[in-house]
Amino acid sequence: MKFNRLILTGTALVAALSLSACKESANETAKDVAEARQEARQDVQEAQADANEQVQDARADMSETVAEVNSDVNDERADAQEKLDEGQAKLTRAEADAAYDLSVTNAEATRKVELEKCDALTGEQKDACQVTAKAAYDVAVADAKATLEAWENAADRLEDKH
Repeated sequence: MKFNRLILTGTALVAALSLSACKESANETAKDVAEARQEARQDVQEAQADANEQVQDARADMSETVAEVNSDVNDERADAQEKLDEGQAKLTRAEADAAYDLSVTNAEATRKVELEKCDALTGEQKDACQVTAKAAYDVAVADAKATLEAWENAADRLEDKH
């Protein structure tokens, strides 16, 4: 038993000496804490610098993306405007053709009615009436052609924009 006590006492003494050897002085602890704080500051600064760089890169990427999207949108707008202008030109031509046909048909109908009226006359009066009916017809057709040409020019300008 004495032997066991001696072993236990020796073990306790070795353990106490080991623990006392591990304990730092206050100066050493303060120095270690200061070094740890300095390293932590550097780590945070480096992490902040990395984060700032990542954000700057992301902002640059976003700016580039916005520029590309704006370019794409502008291209799409230009394409859409071209299609609209082409459609408007086609519509203008169709309206011009329809207006011309209607004007000429109206002029022909008016000429027929006037010529029928002329048939009630004789001699120079009939001749003068027929000349007047033909002249009115010619003026109406010339006006219709001028209007048609103006509308076609407007359609051409729409198509020439692109």
